[in-house]
Amino acid sequence: MLPAVCSTRAPLLLVLFLSLVYIPLAEPATYYFSSSLGKDSRLDEEVIGSEGMRTPWKTLAKASEKLKLAKPGDKFLFRAGDSWSREKLVIPPLPAGLQPITIGAYHLDASKNPWEKEELPIFDGSSTLLAGNFRWQAWEADSHVMVANLKSAVPDNFVVHHVYINNILFVPPRHPNLRNYNDTVAISPSELLGPFFVTSSKQTPAGTYKGDVIRSPKLATLNKPDGYWVGARAVLRDGVHNWQRVSVIGHSNDTLTLSSAVAASLPIYLYLDGVLSELDSPREAWYDNHGKNLYVFPIPGQPIDLVSLVALSANTPAVVEIAKGAKNLVIENIRFEKSIFGIRSGNYEVPSANQPPPSVVPWAGVYDAGTGEGTATSIVDLKAQSIIMGPMDRNPWLNLSPTGVYNVTVRNCVFLRTDYAMTFHNALPNIVVENNDIGWSLAYGVLSEIDPALSKTWSPKDPPFVVVTGNTVHHIGYMSGFGDGVGIQASRVDNNSLWSIGSTAILGNPMVKNVITQNVIFDFGLQSTGYGAIANANPLASDGEKLYAHNIIVNGKGNWGSVGLPIEDEMEEGGATAIYLGFQLRDFYIFNNSLVNVVGRAIAHDGMTNGTVKDNFVLNDVGEGLFLGFKTNTSLGAVQGNTLATRGKKVLLTLGSSHSGNLKSYRAMGYTTKEVFHAFDRGRNLYCSYVEGMTSPAPDQPVFSIEKYEGSILLINFTNWRSETGDTGGSVCSDSELAQIDSQWRAIDGLLSKYRTESVGREQLLHRLLSASRPFGYREALDPSWVPPKTAGPIVYRKGSSITAEDATIASSAAPPSMKCSPLGTVVSLVLASTIARLLVR
Repeated sequence: MLPAVCSTRAPLLLVLFLSLVYIPLAEPATYYFSSSLGKDSRLDEEVIGSEGMRTPWKTLAKASEKLKLAKPGDKFLFRAGDSWSREKLVIPPLPAGLQPITIGAYHLDASKNPWEKEELPIFDGSSTLLAGNFRWQAWEADSHVMVANLKSAVPDNFVVHHVYINNILFVPPRHPNLRNYNDTVAISPSELLGPFFVTSSKQTPAGTYKGDVIRSPKLATLNKPDGYWVGARAVLRDGVHNWQRVSVIGHSNDTLTLSSAVAASLPIYLYLDGVLSELDSPREAWYDNHGKNLYVFPIPGQPIDLVSLVALSANTPAVVEIAKGAKNLVIENIRFEKSIFGIRSGNYEVPSANQPPPSVVPWAGVYDAGTGEGTATSIVDLKAQSIIMGPMDRNPWLNLSPTGVYNVTVRNCVFLRTDYAMTFHNALPNIVVENNDIGWSLAYGVLSEIDPALSKTWSPKDPPFVVVTGNTVHHIGYMSGFGDGVGIQASRVDNNSLWSIGSTAILGNPMVKNVITQNVIFDFGLQSTGYGAIANANPLASDGEKLYAHNIIVNGKGNWGSVGLPIEDEMEEGGATAIYLGFQLRDFYIFNNSLVNVVGRAIAHDGMTNGTVKDNFVLNDVGEGLFLGFKTNTSLGAVQGNTLATRGKKVLLTLGSSHSGNLKSYRAMGYTTKEVFHAFDRGRNLYCSYVEGMTSPAPDQPVFSIEKYEGSILLINFTNWRSETGDTGGSVCSDSELAQIDSQWRAIDGLLSKYRTESVGREQLLHRLLSASRPFGYREALDPSWVPPKTAGPIVYRKGSSITAEDATIASSAAPPSMKCSPLGTVVSLVLASTIARLLVR
């Protein structure tokens, strides 16, 4: 019996021993912060736990301090509806763990008021002042302009970058003025000065810098004394694609000397800003960084209530700085307002006690509204990127780069009125940006770049570097000339909706595999053509496959007028492209996209190699359908199953190349007849050219273009096209197919109209929530009886929508049985019924 007794007691003794030596791991803690109720002097035990909701800490500085000691699973929660102005949250390198550290929100005694439930904590990067606390008087030079001295509220080291009045960005005084102060993106010829022409390059007195001298008789007609424009900023339209910002260092009569060379493929049109005496129009403001005087020309009918100043400073460019090496982090349910960067990651190093703060990283569009001096740096100088990673204990990327950030998710946040909503530097795999509302950014919505050294070690089996999914991105690049106007730059982009985009909606990354699918994009290219609604145009090595599928792209602009081009001009010069691939990017698959009225080229590729363009639906009344530059050895490529339609005499398909020879020689235009045949063999492409109101198609229209050597272009009809290219599988639309195309366009247009209406409701709600927040922690109670105007339509805020699957079904219900396997039937039924219903109903 003794052995049995011993065997029973042994495990008990072992358990007792382990219980004595076991030291339990610290449980995750929850810390609370409130700008209206908080005190940083409180002890930890007063703040931790549910009771801490009523006895929280106060500042972001306190949160930054406590984050240095954070453990996996800790939560840092900020009271919804409170605002933190001119503060920064610094997230240091964090410990690895299975549970992320969370930055989020909490509600305290949420009332039955439906609007308060929608409130978020507001991280405001500006210094927000109550206008009523200052003495305003009319400016002696113009009684419409109000002037106040802010010396008592603005410190000496605070260099103003942007001025917001009542949460609206005001522009520096400029010439020519904005003709419509509510539309700052679609610049018209009357809002630009020119044309200018480069006459020479001139060395500065220091002998170190060459700047171009530009000349225009229009400048002399302004009758300004020599030197008047010195110190101003010249914002130039650099051809049709970009804007360029340079300082004026010399002025004489009809000439300007610029601080750097300009690159313009066309005559130069520009506006000049930053000269106080030009402050003569509504929505203009100027801040004197030396005397601390603020000059404001108010918008008619809108008294000055709030003044928000965004600083150009090393300490305040970003509201949230994620330091190098930070990992395993979730940021959710926060509202970011009025800053250079909402979230910036990978640039910041936590300084030691004796280390000065880091210098400001240059970015596109930086401009000191007080002195008129700006930088001419490019977005390339920023090198900002994003990164996300898998489980920490299995991820091989952790040892590759201590300079990046990883395992970071940003979700359910609102980013409004920034230069860059989010930037991620030295991206590693698996940064997730999901379900955010991103709007009114001057340069970028989401900007990520990948270190080329890291991209070379990436393989298709690895997770994507940056995932951007389910976001609403709008009004990016809304101030022409202030920034690039790019919605999203990332390698995986899906299920996003983007509209009112100044330039390019989605810019891929050529260094790794790209998956860009099921996005809805409309109203893009408002300030310049950029590369296209979706583009991948980096001249660096192009590694990894590129998939562009199931996207809906509607209504490009291109903004010809601002560079003096007529709308009929060449699409290569003036048009906005829906999907653009450049620099011989290879290994791509463009499948099942719906591209309607992009006012330019629907799909363009400079050098098609190892690529497939298949089952796309194109309806383009102004511009071209496909523009493909073939290279040799394209037999693995394909152009098949596409529906190309135009309601007019527009080119449906263009083939071009820079290679020599005539059309049928072995190397003609970079391909042989046999190679073209492979591309179009059994292609089943459907070609539709018709004029609205016609009862029959027009198969004899010369809607095909072949670009011969030395730039000559041959326009031919379908019969000749088939003969030249071997496109034996193509066909011309029937009457019923033409009618169906028209019906489908009306359905798409109806859905977009409804979507625009809902976006107005969202804007109304976000504006109302912000207006209830006041500086210094004071909050106004929201009026429970307030509702947006009925004309604004139903409110959509991160979830819920009146656009239903039934709406999408109606849009696709008219597809005839004969087209079930055609791109029209496939695109509409799959993209409209699936994409819109799933994208908008969330």
